[in-house]
Amino acid sequence: MTRINRILAVLATFLLIFQVRADNTYGLPENIQEGNILHCFNWTYQQIQDELPNIAKAGFTAVQVSPTQGSCSTGAEWYYAYLPYDLSFVANGTGTKAQLKELCTAAHSYGVKIIVDVVANHVNPASGYHHSWWDVNGRVRWGGGIDYSDRNSITHDQLGSYGDVNSEDYEVQQRALSFIYELKGSGVDGIRWDAAKHIGLPSEGCNFWNTVTATGLYNYGEILDSPGGNNASQLMKEYTGYMSVTDNGYCKGVLNAVKNGSVTSGYGGWSAGGVASNKIVYWAESHDTYSNENYETTYVPQDQIDRAWAIIACRAGESSLYLSRPSKTTYNEIRMGVKGSTHALEAPEIAAVNHFRNAAAGTRDYYVGANGVATITREGFGACIVVGNGQSKYVSVENGGSYCPAGTYVDKVSGNEFTVTDSKISGTVGNSGIAVIYNKAEGPSLTLNPNGGTFYKSVEVMVTLDRATSAWYQVGNGEKRNITGTDIIYLGEDMADGESVTVTWEATDGTTTNSGSAVFTRSDTPENAIYFDNSASSWADVYVHHWGSNDSSWPGKCMEKIASSDHIYKYVCPEGTTGLVFNNNNKGSQTADLTFQRGHIYNHQQDLGEYSGAETPNQFFIIGDLSHDAWNPATALKLTRQGNTYKSTSVELVASSDQISSFFSFLTYRGSDWTSTNKYDRYGAESKDYVLKDGIPAKMVKFEAEGQNTARMASASSTYSWKLAPGTYLVKADFDKMTVMAAKITSVESLYDSSADYTPEYYTLQGVKIKTPQKGIIYIVKRGAKVTKELY
Repeated sequence: MTRINRILAVLATFLLIFQVRADNTYGLPENIQEGNILHCFNWTYQQIQDELPNIAKAGFTAVQVSPTQGSCSTGAEWYYAYLPYDLSFVANGTGTKAQLKELCTAAHSYGVKIIVDVVANHVNPASGYHHSWWDVNGRVRWGGGIDYSDRNSITHDQLGSYGDVNSEDYEVQQRALSFIYELKGSGVDGIRWDAAKHIGLPSEGCNFWNTVTATGLYNYGEILDSPGGNNASQLMKEYTGYMSVTDNGYCKGVLNAVKNGSVTSGYGGWSAGGVASNKIVYWAESHDTYSNENYETTYVPQDQIDRAWAIIACRAGESSLYLSRPSKTTYNEIRMGVKGSTHALEAPEIAAVNHFRNAAAGTRDYYVGANGVATITREGFGACIVVGNGQSKYVSVENGGSYCPAGTYVDKVSGNEFTVTDSKISGTVGNSGIAVIYNKAEGPSLTLNPNGGTFYKSVEVMVTLDRATSAWYQVGNGEKRNITGTDIIYLGEDMADGESVTVTWEATDGTTTNSGSAVFTRSDTPENAIYFDNSASSWADVYVHHWGSNDSSWPGKCMEKIASSDHIYKYVCPEGTTGLVFNNNNKGSQTADLTFQRGHIYNHQQDLGEYSGAETPNQFFIIGDLSHDAWNPATALKLTRQGNTYKSTSVELVASSDQISSFFSFLTYRGSDWTSTNKYDRYGAESKDYVLKDGIPAKMVKFEAEGQNTARMASASSTYSWKLAPGTYLVKADFDKMTVMAAKITSVESLYDSSADYTPEYYTLQGVKIKTPQKGIIYIVKRGAKVTKELY
């Protein structure tokens, strides 16, 4: 290639990137797990491409397409797609490889990702209907039917009449890996692994998963009911080291409750047992439950499916799959290449739920299911309310965790008005049985995180430009501050206990202008938090019944697992609480009556005393594309600790070898080389090259020191990094929430006139004067006429 051609190629790449960014105006998350997935079951690539504008408008982050491994031509019965010819791309009724590439390119211009369904556990058993490569060297096993009480049988024996692919074989693993890279080269963003539980794990002597998932793509695996064996929960956790996993058991319970005109009281299945919520994929129905011969959901009314889906589709961590139902209803009539229902692209309640979840990114959720109504609140943002029987009715339900800010809202589905207090959400749910309330403006806006509410003594508020070209915000009656990216407001320093301040804002995209506000109130009283250690009791659900003020009804309130632990649960009790009983959701186990003590941790036997907090490392360093020295452990930047948080207010990241992005992760030991450094734990992203949004918290996971038996290992290849644009950032690692946040620091203008007073005066980056500066914070410092930005 000539020099001029290389330059043109680079320019073309940049133009494509800029075009994609310009066209992605639908507020879709970058990470598939953070949004919801539309399953275009049996659709052709062209049919999907034709609907991309509507898919993006409906708020779906990704589209899942049917297997593309041959054996299922246009008009053939759907199930032949799950009897593949080979572990490679073989054109079938979905389309050609060129059409797949064209679909991916078009989808990316809307911000939509493409997931391909891959069948790796078996091939078509019929002679001539699979590649001859599979007929030699024991690449397919014929050990008889599966004994589901035996984990080894689940991973080695035949699923139905299909021979079991020898997943332990190195050549099989490499053939599968080549296929995944073939799909990635076509622009595919993620893989759905069919029958994933029938393929073993590294702890079982199989290296299939750690081979095929190390490609930088999103992965999720179909694990129905349970992986089997005597340690199912531990196996599920090991699977999540490589992929997200399905939880059809919880989903079935949600749908059954809705079919009976009610809602489930439990907030999760595998997540309640310690599996990370952001490694789970839900569905109200799947292509199997609709299309298989047992017709599990085929004749369930669509509106019931929609209400069940709404209950599971607006969570903070779990992604959710929505099935485009085939046009036919019987097993043999459902055919490849026949476009299914577009209901999900037309129903306002489906779009409202998607938009709610996408806009609430980075906020915690709280689930309450009682009296036939499910309420999912998102902290500092809003709520989704679902009436199980689908009737339009007035509801007054619990504001779970007081997460939905107090105020007046208009339902995005029906247009009805809702009133929210710290304890209640009240209003009329419309005819769909689904209401979605939040006050984030459509179009240009500013995102405040948190978006108002009560804070303890001080709070950092991230202010981020959203779909706008320019904006300003104002703290109280202070000066209006222009913003072009992300800023940080520090509140509480000069406020009294109980005092409130309003942050107002206005944003424009040049055509539309929106405005909004949020009220922040300082409290010097710590929250009434209690904790429960479930390590000895191993309850599937942890509930607390409390009394003394606003008594709960038995069995009480579901406690929320804290992000930094697999076994510690938390609940914030009402003021005036005096007594507690912990129980396993009225399933036979409970504690004696216990005295409420703010901040204490309990187990199934007694009060264990004051809770000491998250397991936070004694020291913490950032490693990556640092401006002073890239990826050198000996010169990694040390972060400052404040409680269970580490942060640095000025991390300068430069472009990596791709000349576009920067990457970083964390160390707990700054060794002279990588060998010594990796003998200690590291912390990184949940997936390879996870795109970190400016000012938006993302999950942080622990990668344990080399030599330990774990799915996540501290090493150069296994520790995943975050990806973001070059620049100077405030970086914060929060071990209470197990999140990382990087907020880009924008340039600071001189705000003040000259003065003869040379005593230093300290101001926040927003111009709010501070009496007592805090160590480790960047301030605007005024000395007479000189104004500088300094780290205190």
